[in-house]
Amino acid sequence: MLKSARIRLTTWYLLIIMCITVSFSIVVYSGVVKSTERALGNYERGIEQRFEKMLPLPNNIQNPARIEMIKNVKTNTITLLFVVNIAILIISGSISYFLAGVTLEPIEKMLEKQKKFIADAAHELKTPLTSMKAQLEVGQKCKKFNTPESSEIVSSVIEDIDSLTTLTNDLLKASRYQNYENKNSIEDFNITEVANKVHESMKQKAIKQGVTIKVNSSQDELLVHADKNAIKELITILLDNAIKFNRKEGLAEININKEDKNLEIEVKDNGIGISEKDIPFVFDRFYKADNSRTRKSFEGYGLGLSIAKEIVNLHSGSISVKSRPNKGSSFLVKLPIAC
Repeated sequence: MLKSARIRLTTWYLLIIMCITVSFSIVVYSGVVKSTERALGNYERGIEQRFEKMLPLPNNIQNPARIEMIKNVKTNTITLLFVVNIAILIISGSISYFLAGVTLEPIEKMLEKQKKFIADAAHELKTPLTSMKAQLEVGQKCKKFNTPESSEIVSSVIEDIDSLTTLTNDLLKASRYQNYENKNSIEDFNITEVANKVHESMKQKAIKQGVTIKVNSSQDELLVHADKNAIKELITILLDNAIKFNRKEGLAEININKEDKNLEIEVKDNGIGISEKDIPFVFDRFYKADNSRTRKSFEGYGLGLSIAKEIVNLHSGSISVKSRPNKGSSFLVKLPIAC
């Protein structure tokens, strides 16, 4: 992300510098041509004044030597300014890239600290939450806690701990994909097979929600060069949303196609949909859409789609969404075949 930002910042620096140098070159060119024409005119008038009595010249005859000289001056000036501008472009490009790096360095350090904080916080939270849950489950079985009120309180606390554990796990995933360096996990695999495995793993949840899952692939074997676990995580997140925000007797589909040099993974549903005002923000971390998608039955922390986007970015792909309230949503992922 910061590398592309550095390139964009360098480009803006260069555009500003080149606007200035081109404007300056135009002024220089105009000044040189006008000064040359003026100097030649003065020179010719001086010659004419000396020899006008000997050989008067008609005013309407242009001196061919003068025209050729001005033409040469124009050509030489343009060539010189072109060479100078190219040299400025190369030198200023190097300097701009360096300065862009210096400008973005504090931001990069801040982001690294933020990523480290998220990872550390998630790790620190995970252990005590697991311990608390274990102790409460043991206490729940104790006779002293065997009353409706105490049992309800303990159950509520366990639910909250489960919710926080999900949050820490999601934070760890987000941190892992942000700091992704495991290039050894990139491999060739059949994306259709992975989609079917995700289908199997989500089948019970879909049945409870009354949702039917379908996997449609243009080919039985579509190979992709990517991180298999990450792509599996991506499809799982999208399918989980398609089930979670669907309606009773709804349909969730995974459609896999090869389009030119891209692999297209579409996960769509005919559920409650997303309002138009929320669509630009659905991939933002911790963002929750309007009330129709954040009822208690749809509790979550708004990290799933942001993790999905991180995975897509890791593979130099793109993800987009189309949705209409009460009509359903369609998430389309495009990945290069050799990503």
